[in-house]
Amino acid sequence: MTRRIAHLERTVAAHRRLLAEEEPERLLQVALEAITSFLDADRGFALLREPDGRPRLRAVHNVDLETVRAPPSAPCVASRTRRCARASRS
Repeated sequence: MTRRIAHLERTVAAHRRLLAEEEPERLLQVALEAITSFLDADRGFALLREPDGRPRLRAVHNVDLETVRAPPSAPCVASRTRRCARASRS
């Protein structure tokens, strides 16, 4: 029961932060922070698809930007980016 209450408290806190955010550009960042918290993830990033279909990095949480923006020769980042881009098209 205590775990459920803690989850509800985190949900309410995230909801309040989202509602309080007035800057549209910051809203995705606040949402990403809430999601990583809910998932107990150490870090995360959000890619949004541009009108031309290419993914664009829009928000990061506890991620080294140089790692995410590394050229496609970085296999870990490149494969995750392609996988995310394919998933967003379906």
